Amino acid sequence: MKKQITLLLVSASFALVGCASTSGTLLPSGATSLDQSAGIDHLSTAMNALTKEDAFGVRLNSLSLSASADINVPTGTTPTLYSTATGYSVGFGESSLANYKGSIELSGVKGSVMGKGLTATAVNDVKASASLEGSLKASYGSISYDYSGMSVNAYLASGNLYLDLTNAKTVEFINEILSYSAGYSTMINPSDGTMTSLAPAINTLAAGKYLETGVLKADALPLLSEKTQKNISDDMASWSANLKANKDYFKTYSYANGNYAIDLSLTKETLLGLMSAATSAASSEAGGMTSAISSIERMISKFVTINACQEVFVFNDKGPVSSALNVDIAVNTTLGEIYSEATSGVSSAESIPDGYSSAKEAVSFKFAYNMDFLSGDNVAVSEVSDPSAYSVPSKLA
Repeated sequence: MKKQITLLLVSASFALVGCASTSGTLLPSGATSLDQSAGIDHLSTAMNALTKEDAFGVRLNSLSLSASADINVPTGTTPTLYSTATGYSVGFGESSLANYKGSIELSGVKGSVMGKGLTATAVNDVKASASLEGSLKASYGSISYDYSGMSVNAYLASGNLYLDLTNAKTVEFINEILSYSAGYSTMINPSDGTMTSLAPAINTLAAGKYLETGVLKADALPLLSEKTQKNISDDMASWSANLKANKDYFKTYSYANGNYAIDLSLTKETLLGLMSAATSAASSEAGGMTSAISSIERMISKFVTINACQEVFVFNDKGPVSSALNVDIAVNTTLGEIYSEATSGVSSAESIPDGYSSAKEAVSFKFAYNMDFLSGDNVAVSEVSDPSAYSVPSKLA
């Protein structure tokens, strides 16, 4: 039962990051409705067939992300929730209102990962290549970042990894991440508990072509070993059973060309129904979870707008074919409305301070991608053009 509760909760979470209007815009045309159990059986066949492939690849045709937040949070003396003889009382303490505003945008993202020799036992028979390009822009308060036109390429050949980091914007982005991480490097003195910063802990990475030798060794082959194949089959059997137990929350389709599709296309009402099922399952197993899930349900029902939330996975009996996702979720309310809902039924809840009630609370999240899956002769691994141009990097320290 606990496993079923967990599945329901995970399904509800994925519904928010992979959920939508019933327009079905991502579903390929020509679909014929198919019993969900039959569709899941074909999915199991597809994933098990994949374990026998010597070559497999993923081509990311497009990916975009646009997210923003403009929220106000009481800060200073921590707001409290404490028990009283008559119930619970909420206090704001000596708090003040702080505004947090930021955004992030990914655009023009596309790439691929291709591999051959997955069943090979010789290192030289295993080859792979990967590429990724796109632009990232972000802002937080008065700070802004612009990493437009990034790209990176990687190759695996003869057990060695070749990494092309000649793109200036990509290197600039990596150095920003390294610098940020180094700023949080600290050491605690066990004698007095004081903390000493270790920054700067990492040198700047220079643009170039880098080589790492011996990353793939013979004792790790084949990559798709019998043990790996069995693990995939066992996991798929478990997921098939769980999916069939919750088949009311998705639809399956068949096509004349032998393809099948799973469509997770949820409205807010369907999402709340899924969470209600989780609440019912939790009530008998873990009573403490019931109120928490119910509270989240109320918040979603009142404040979350789901403009689109759909994921479609296409496959056939030979393996996966494609996957597409479209998510558009927003929250646009005030701190006063959130506080009123959060304290509903709470005894002696303190009145929200003047100026807090109308404070804006807005979040927007849009995410979409489209990818194809390739196998067999359709997999094209790119070769490293000039291996001698790559060198082992000096150690970052």
